[in-house]
Amino acid sequence: MTGKVLKTATYAVFAIAALSMLFLSGCSRQTQTQNPPPTPVSTKPADRIELMPTSSGEHLRRHIFDESGTEVETQIQYINGDRGWLRLRGDGTVAEYKLETKQGKLKIQRSFAADGKTVVAGKELRDDGSTKILVESMPDGAIKTTTYWFDGTHVFSIDVRRADGSNETTFFRRSGSLWIRKSAAKADAPAVEESYDKAGKLELRRQPTATGVDVLHFRADGTASYKQSFTESSNQWGYKSKTLIQVEEYAEDGKTVKRKLEMSDNGRNDVRSSYNYQADGTTIVRRFRDDGTVEHEEVLDRDGKVSKSKDYKEDEKVTESVDRSLFYESYQRDPVQSWQMQENYPYYRNADDN
Repeated sequence: MTGKVLKTATYAVFAIAALSMLFLSGCSRQTQTQNPPPTPVSTKPADRIELMPTSSGEHLRRHIFDESGTEVETQIQYINGDRGWLRLRGDGTVAEYKLETKQGKLKIQRSFAADGKTVVAGKELRDDGSTKILVESMPDGAIKTTTYWFDGTHVFSIDVRRADGSNETTFFRRSGSLWIRKSAAKADAPAVEESYDKAGKLELRRQPTATGVDVLHFRADGTASYKQSFTESSNQWGYKSKTLIQVEEYAEDGKTVKRKLEMSDNGRNDVRSSYNYQADGTTIVRRFRDDGTVEHEEVLDRDGKVSKSKDYKEDEKVTESVDRSLFYESYQRDPVQSWQMQENYPYYRNADDN
């Protein structure tokens, strides 16, 4: 009897122990479920909304930051519904800019150099999807910008900027013929400008000088015909003016100067002196009155010494034949203005290029 009691008690102890383990195990699982690991707290600043002035053309800007508090992106909402994005580097410079229309079509995409200002690649599209501007980085490090006429097919200009500061811009007519080429050795240097006729032949070259500009005119065969020398000045309001001071006429070879005309300062483009260079090396020099008649004439030998001299009376009316068209600067239509007019006003697209 006692054995049965002990045996029963032993079974009870084991049962109680087993139940206790199950209870404790359940409590442990319940504790794990009710107390998950704490969620890390984000240190990333909230986006900042900036309302923009109406004059900027923008409605608002959303500034987006990373965990360090550095602005990494700016989203721009324009008043007309377009949307823009600025992707920023850690130093705050702009790395990339993208603009889409309110319909979601790409309009502008630009990538910038380390300065955040110089465009090194990108494109600008018109509303019809045609290419307006294309920017490319060349293998030699130069930046090439190609601008197209309103049709998006014909090239209007090619601008090449090199790392050493030298640059060249070439303009083309809609027909494809060469129009104007500008080149400079440095970024801030005045450009040499060459103009071409509709057949693509060189017409004139404008060469900057220390005091103004020399304009060299060419014949149809490509030889130099004559050169005009102008001085340039600005008044107190910034208005620039040119004054013709000298004209040199060239022989058929385009190199030998056959006559030089020095202009009077009376503001009427009258000749003050002429130098006629002879084949034998002598020079005939004439001085003129304001009415164009010769007042004095002398002949210089090969060494520049006066060998003959003569004065003329006013009533003798001695003159020298001069083509006055040599005294006026050729009109040159601005290619950029022509492009802008045809780009913005379809009416002008039938206009003849210069």
